[in-house]
Amino acid sequence: SSDAWWNHAEDILIKGYIKLNISEEKAAIYSKEIRQVLASGESFQLYEDTIEVLQYFIKKGYSNVILSNHIPELPKIVEKLGLSPYIIDCISSANVGYEKPNPKIYHYALKKHCNYRDIWMVGDSILADVTGPEHVGIKAVLVRSNTEENVRYYLKDLLGVKEIIV
Repeated sequence: SSDAWWNHAEDILIKGYIKLNISEEKAAIYSKEIRQVLASGESFQLYEDTIEVLQYFIKKGYSNVILSNHIPELPKIVEKLGLSPYIIDCISSANVGYEKPNPKIYHYALKKHCNYRDIWMVGDSILADVTGPEHVGIKAVLVRSNTEENVRYYLKDLLGVKEIIV
């Protein structure tokens, strides 16, 4: 559950704050505030090319799925950002129990969406969004990353993805 996930995360945060010489009382307060700030979605913004690229792939017959290492409230944040009309599913590691690049999270997504033939992962982490998916047979595009070493498909922004995934 969301509360169980956050209780575990808050325990970790409290320990980290205490190691930074913050009192246990303040650490407990700060760790709860992190949940409120992140879960509100106020601190998240879309890149200007996001909607255009999602719309493009819908018109091409693709379905868009978000697979992210994120908090349990990710689906609500996605909705608040206005992305819901452009995606068919939002899978958060906090709700699944595995984080990318653990192969189990990709297998979970593949099983849930097994009726699709041409599956691609697009993301900004070489490990979570390229290496991990490629190990389970998913093609991957690295975007907005500081490195492009050992990556077959690399782009500075999302717009170029339209030229790679056809």
